[in-house]
Order: sequence, then structure tokens, then C-alpha cells
Amino acid sequence: MTQKASSIEAPITRVTVYRNGALVARRGEVTGDGPLTVEVRGLSLLLNSDSVRVRPENGTARDLEELCSLDAATAPPSSNEAELRKLRLEVERLEVENANIQQRCKHYDELTPLNAGKTPSRQMPDARVWLALQDFGHQRRMELTERQRKVDQELDDAQRKLSDLVEADRGDRRPPRFTRGLRFTLDTAGAFEIEYFVPAARWVPTYTLTIEDGDARLTVAALVAQATGEDWEDVEMVLATADLARETTLPELASWRLGRAQPQRPAFRPLPKGLEDLFSGYDRAPVPPPDPSATLGAVAVAGAGSAVIREPLAVASVAFGEEMLDGEEPVAGSANLDDTGVTFAPSAPAAPPVPAAEARPAARMRRATFAGGADREVRSLAPKKAAKRPPVQPPEPLPPRLRYAYLRLMGPDQSKRGQLIPVDPIAHLWALVEDHQTAQRGDLRRAVTALKNAANRLHNAPTPNRTTPLDGTNFHHVYSAEGRHSLESDGVFHRLTVTRLESPATIEHRAVPRESDETFRFCRLELPTSVPFPQGPLQVYENGSFRVTSSLSSELRSAGAIDLNLGVEQGLRIVDRTVDIWQEEKGMMTQKSRVEHRIRFHVRSALRDPARVVVYDRLPTPDDKDENDIDVHLMESVPKATKDDRGPDGKKLPGGLHWELDVKPGEKVEVSYLYEISLPAKMELQGGNRRE
Repeated sequence: MTQKASSIEAPITRVTVYRNGALVARRGEVTGDGPLTVEVRGLSLLLNSDSVRVRPENGTARDLEELCSLDAATAPPSSNEAELRKLRLEVERLEVENANIQQRCKHYDELTPLNAGKTPSRQMPDARVWLALQDFGHQRRMELTERQRKVDQELDDAQRKLSDLVEADRGDRRPPRFTRGLRFTLDTAGAFEIEYFVPAARWVPTYTLTIEDGDARLTVAALVAQATGEDWEDVEMVLATADLARETTLPELASWRLGRAQPQRPAFRPLPKGLEDLFSGYDRAPVPPPDPSATLGAVAVAGAGSAVIREPLAVASVAFGEEMLDGEEPVAGSANLDDTGVTFAPSAPAAPPVPAAEARPAARMRRATFAGGADREVRSLAPKKAAKRPPVQPPEPLPPRLRYAYLRLMGPDQSKRGQLIPVDPIAHLWALVEDHQTAQRGDLRRAVTALKNAANRLHNAPTPNRTTPLDGTNFHHVYSAEGRHSLESDGVFHRLTVTRLESPATIEHRAVPRESDETFRFCRLELPTSVPFPQGPLQVYENGSFRVTSSLSSELRSAGAIDLNLGVEQGLRIVDRTVDIWQEEKGMMTQKSRVEHRIRFHVRSALRDPARVVVYDRLPTPDDKDENDIDVHLMESVPKATKDDRGPDGKKLPGGLHWELDVKPGEKVEVSYLYEISLPAKMELQGGNRRE
């Protein structure tokens, strides 16, 4: 026999933050004998009902149902809706009065005698009439001006109060707190884990590189923000670059056919057989007399002292923007608490509500007409002229994603009875609220609206300076943060350390004299792990001093190492670069042109320590169509060049050369090389930096 439900504390132990939200894991433990009914409270109001999972260590969990209640520990402030409505009406009245005063002032400014300008000059009005009319208009104009000044002042005060109330209502700094919970039955006692997904959480990576005496330490950190409505206290943090809600269906190749077009098979699943007999027993049952104490919104409760609604009915639904009256059917709204981008299409308009006393007879009459006999008799009395049959409409496709937690079976007294239709998520929550007090409808809407606004602000807010959102990350990986962390539900980015990697630091300088005289400083890290890193800012410190702000991404990794650009090294320069070109013609029968390029430059050091400099250049490369006619050869190089066909970024570069130089403090090292281009005399070189 199942025991009475016991409330169990299940604190948050692990949180996995994805691109589009967080997967929260709670852990609890229950003791006792036999089947145990457990209640866990304090869950986020915005959790995705489809994602709730209960995993006991021993046995199984069954009879899972959701709970929702008003947090009695908080005193929600009175609603400002009545005051907002009153202020809006007052602002509208003052604006209309202000417009009327301006129109009247315009009329008084244009006052003239009736016959002015329309009669001969000898019959013009007397001057005293003009003066009297001017005095009258001026007096009324002054009265209207004074009244307009007062109206403007009242309008400014009303608009200021209205804006303050709107801002307070929009921010809702002290909204009523509703908490969700779960009730389920465990076969055996022991520990269990609850897992659910909540939106309004995001993270971006950031890095810090510290170089000291040839050793480097790369600190991988994350900036995490969450506005889920629940604080994460002393939890294990896991960060993922993937999106938890993503399409995993393998695409299907469509056939290519030549011939007549064939109709596509609609994505429609027919209704099950026997659906018409679902409520046959209900229709045959006698109609009991209406209970005067019962209302249309009455619902069954479990137990004598319990007020938890077990069946979410539609008689007390709440739309996202406004309250629904008792007796209305739930509709498929566009509000989505899960914030996954999937919305339901609006369902067909519901039938108007009927009184409770007429609900069952009407349903039975409709049922009898649909069933057979009476319907055939009515059709036999119809005119013999066949009515034009309407064209067959293809069935509407199913929504992109069915939210099974928000599907409701319509009852016998409702239109579309026996069918599953999606309901508004707030209607789903309202069906779970204890006591179903009418005053709590607005409180629930305010609580959800406040959390949704906080979630929208978090997702629409720009990321911290120099950070990059994870939307452009082309790989999926999971990172476990060191230690345990606490994050408040304030929508602010908090920094937490993910891992620290130690590696020897190899410092080298790279230069490309053909493009720039500057030399760039690089740090090469041989990391012990092959974990990829999302793109993010890199703060570099060397020997306790800040060096530069750079960027780190997985594209910099090559052969298990990472090359980090630390910026321009001012103590190393490329100087005295000169290019000499010499051309000659040779041959009697097959005349050829021979072009030689000699390039010289110096690497000068003003550093206090020896520096290793790698200089990159490349030889011209013929086009594919001229490859057999044009030859390019490196004739000499001092010091000797290495031909490896790669550039300074490590990528493949045809004709690439590089020199590795060890430059001492104050030394000036010369590099000189000569290459030759042979081509038919009838051809002319184009491009290739021939004239430098």
C-alpha cells in the first residue's frame, strides 16, 4: 500500500549549460519500506515539462505528476492593472482636451466680422466693432492659454506616473513567486535523481595565458549567466558547445522521376478506430439534476485535505496575455515557456460556452445525430437536388514538434471531444496551481511574464567585451569545470574557471618582409590534451605584467600545438630591403628570356636577450596552363633557405620559403637570396611581384 506523500529536499547537484539553456540535475534520498510517494518542491517555474526525468538508483519510478503552488514565503505586491487602466484613460482625456483647446485658440485667432472683406468699402464694419472683437478674442485666448498650461502640467504628471508604472510592471522587481514540483512513487527506498531542462542560461569562453621563465599556464574560463528563477548553490558545472534541442533526423534522398507528377504523401496519421464510441456510455447515462453548489469550474481533488489538481482541466485556463473566462476551451497559443523556438498553430475557434445544465443534453444530441438513424431521416427529407461537394482539402500537417506535456484530451461537454489539442503553457501551469483561487491568475501571469522578460533580456543582451557567442562554433564538446560553483539567477555574467593547462612556452618571432617591416611575437604551446577550444578573447601576462589582448580559437591548433600571436615586437625590425632585377635573352632557334631577382634585407635587434626569428617568403608560382613553359628556380640563398611550401600561419603555401635566424642583442643579420625565371621570349611576365 502506498504511503502518504512525503516532502523531500532535493538540492541541485549538477548543471550542464548548453547554447540554448541548462540541464539541471537534483539529487535526493528517501527512506522507508514499501512503495513510497515522494514530493519534491522548489523547481523552476520555466522548466520544460517534456524534459523531466526521474532516475532512482534502485527500482523504478512511476505515477509522475507535476505540481505548482504560490510561494507563501513571499508577499506579492498588489497588481497595478487597475491603476494603469485609470491612468491611460486620464492621459487620453487630457490629450483630447489639449487638442480641443488648441483648435479653439486657432478659431479665436481667426475671428473677423461677418461682412469684412465681402462688402464695398463704404459699408465696412465700424472700427469699434473690430476693437471689441479683438478684445473678446484676446480675453478668451488668455483664458484658454491658462487652461492649456494647467492641462499640459496635468498631462505631464499623468504621463510620468504612467511611464513609472509601466516600467515597474515591465521590470516587476518583486513579482509573486510560484514554484513547481513533482510527485512520484518509488518502488524501493534509496537515492534518486531528477533532471529537467530550463531556458535562460548561456555561456561564452575566455582565456588567460601566463608566461614566466619559459613556462606557460593557459587558464580556460567561462562567463556564465542564468535567469532561470532558481539559484545554483554549490553545484558541479558542465559546459557544452552544443544545442540541446537540435534536429537529429537523417535526411532522406528524394527520387527524381520523369513523367507525370505524383501526389506527395501527407504527413498525417488517421484517428484510431472506435473513437466514435469513446463517450457512448456517457451519452447513454441519465443526466443527473444540476447541483446548485457546483460550478462549471469544479474539479476533483485527491484526499480530504489535499487541494492539488490531478487532472489539468480547461475550465480555468489562462491565456498568456489575458485571463480566460470559466468554461472556455484552451487554445494553442504562441507563448512557449521552453523558449525552443517551436510554436503551435492556432486551433479552430472553440464553440461558445453553454450553461452547465445544457452541456450534457447538447453533447448527447450531437452524438445521436452523428451516430446514424436520425441523421439518415433528416437526409431523406432533404431536397433531391444534389449539392455541389466541396473540394477535398488535404489534412493539415502536424506541428514541427509535438509538445506532449501540453496536449489535452477534450472532454465530453466540449467541442472536439475525444481529440488531443495543444494548450497554452500558462493554461498548463494554471491547471496545476493549488486551490485555484481567482486572484492568483494574475499573479501567475505576472510571475511567468517576469521570468520570460528576464530570459529575453539575457538572450538578446550582447556578450561581454571581445567575447564571441557559441553560435558559430563548428564542433561539439563538453567541458567540466574545476571544483563547485554558485550562480545567482540575476542574468549577469559570472566568471568561473574550467581548467588550467601547463606547458613549456616556446617564444619565436615571425616576419614577412615582402608585406611588412614589422616582426610579430608568437608563443607555441605543446598542450598535453587535444581538446578543442571555442573562439574567445585571450589575455596574455608575461613575468607578472600585462602584455596584450589576443584571440584563441581551435583553428590555431596544429599537430597537437597552439600558436598564439602576442602582437608586434617593437625591438625587432626588417630594414634595408632591396630588390635587383636583371633580364637577358639567349638562344638562336628557341629564344628564351631569363629574369633574375636578387632580394636583400637585414633583421635588426634592439632587444636585451637573444631572439629566434623565422622569416617567411615565397617564390612565384606559374599558372597551371603555363606550368610547362615557365620555370622558377632558387639559385642561391644566404643563409640557406628551407623550402616546405607553407606560410607563416602553418597552412599550405606553394613556393613557400623560410629562414630560421638567431639574432643576438644589437646584431644586424643579413638575408640574401636569388631566384631565376625562365620563359619563352614571345611571352611576357604578368604579376608575380616582378618589379617589386
